[in-house]
Amino acid sequence: MHFSLVVVRSSPDPTVMVVTGGVCYPIDTIAPGLVRNRRRGLLDLLENWAVAEPTLTAAVDGLAGSHTPSLPMPPANDLLAPVLYPPKVICTGTNYWDHL
Repeated sequence: MHFSLVVVRSSPDPTVMVVTGGVCYPIDTIAPGLVRNRRRGLLDLLENWAVAEPTLTAAVDGLAGSHTPSLPMPPANDLLAPVLYPPKVICTGTNYWDHL
């Protein structure tokens, strides 16, 4: 089964959700412990993708026929950037001399 990951605005911290079959599941509900700090968005998952991907795949596959409560897809204005606070931002420029 295929899935997507989204970060949704919620209070007090953003919620990371798994989207599959047109509905959402809070990641803490189907795969507890994968996201250590919800304020970082998907960064915890991406930094540990070798463990996160098979865990999420198994969790999503286990949703078929289960009674795990799902949520509707949130409105677009509640979706946040996947990585909220990156540890490093790298900028490059090719026309540097034009700005001197």
